[in-house]
Amino acid sequence: MVPHSTSRRRLLRATVGVAAVGVAGCNESVTGGGPETPSPTETVQPTLDYDAVIVRNPAAEPFVGYDPADSLEDETDEPLQRTLVTADEADRVSFRTEVAGVEEARALLRETDFERSVVHVSEHRVGACRTLEVDYVTVDGDSFDLDFCSPLRPADVACSLDDRDVVAAFVRFPMATDDIGSYTLGRGGSCERPRRPEGSS
Repeated sequence: MVPHSTSRRRLLRATVGVAAVGVAGCNESVTGGGPETPSPTETVQPTLDYDAVIVRNPAAEPFVGYDPADSLEDETDEPLQRTLVTADEADRVSFRTEVAGVEEARALLRETDFERSVVHVSEHRVGACRTLEVDYVTVDGDSFDLDFCSPLRPADVACSLDDRDVVAAFVRFPMATDDIGSYTLGRGGSCERPRRPEGSS
């Protein structure tokens, strides 16, 4: 195995020269519930009014569960992808392991006013030397577009380029609806999100 310090520094240097190739190679998207929502345009601008809690499980296993409302929908061990639109749905979220950040995720769910907002929960398999961040959120009627990015973690973080973790994202944003028409999830390597006000998370 290549030593951590050497491999991380080499990767950090190489990223500058191959950024365009890297992003093209790791872009991915998931569409749910209807037609794909386009990326931000002049008519649908990203909102800066969102809150996000990112929770990492180094064990590389999905760790967020959802207790279905009826027996027709079985809970699985697959990475969770779900939009929560009511407090009752938020109460059905559970955690199979208590890793750092779980309490913050619980607090975000508990404090959400579901009359005004929704929370999208998604688990992602991410390289151990990368993190997961929200790139942008757009809302258009009963549809939304949520895009993530995966920048490199700081060089002093011990990790192996061969390992992958599971990272859960809890993203809350204004959307007053109980019926999601469609949504699109995307993920790329670089972050090109709009600048948030100073002091925002």
